Amino acid sequence: MRTSGSASGNGRVAAQATVSEPECKRLLRSLGIASATEWARARRAAPRAMRRLHLPEHPEKAYRNRAFWREYEGRYPHLWAEFHRWRVRLSGDSGGIELARWARFAARYRVATAYRGVRFSGIGAATTRGYSAALGVFLAYSALEACLTAAGQPGGKVPGRIDLMLADRLRTALGGSLGIEEELSSERLRIQLRRFFSGDDDDIMVPARAIRHLVAHGVFTPSGGRTVTRGAALALQDLADATLDQSARMFREKSLVETQTRTLL
Repeated sequence: MRTSGSASGNGRVAAQATVSEPECKRLLRSLGIASATEWARARRAAPRAMRRLHLPEHPEKAYRNRAFWREYEGRYPHLWAEFHRWRVRLSGDSGGIELARWARFAARYRVATAYRGVRFSGIGAATTRGYSAALGVFLAYSALEACLTAAGQPGGKVPGRIDLMLADRLRTALGGSLGIEEELSSERLRIQLRRFFSGDDDDIMVPARAIRHLVAHGVFTPSGGRTVTRGAALALQDLADATLDQSARMFREKSLVETQTRTLL
């Protein structure tokens, strides 16, 4: 977080806290704000409190910045429009079954980027926080699986992603508290997760895959002794973002290869 000076009425310079765009988006998500409309409503309801947050670097500019909100509210992967046009040109109006698979990936990717958590009635904040964080990872990994299927690798090996800092945070946040290793039905995945928690492997796709399986099979239950702390929820949120970035990279490489092929034809 940075500070910038602004002149006050009595001549003194007051320090105003500002945040980067990723920090701004993270804070908006933590407040449960899902769109520009909700942000405007919150500002009207509590203008002083909202101003004190200093969400964007220039609050009024970002408030009116449609590009910022369009990306925050959910987006298709980069180069999707160009890729779609090229595929339709190759295969006709429908684009063929392969384009349908890529469209499924793009739709899942957009849903994952637009996800802002879940809301329950009569359920505690800690339980809601746990489900929200885990479902975010599930949606992101679902998009990654759809990307692999569209690329002709259904059920194939997910490319690893080494992130030392996030791996350490995940070990601290999740190690032993959620009991995710014991709940897995796959012995191979249990071994991989054991190696991850012991520090022998820093591939963050391992815990992402484990959480995806637990959520998909209805085993994940963040309550009682398996409550997800705020720190764990933030780590899972970053894991979901990293998983989405993994699928975005795969798609970008695929679309660039096809674009280069088109220019050579």
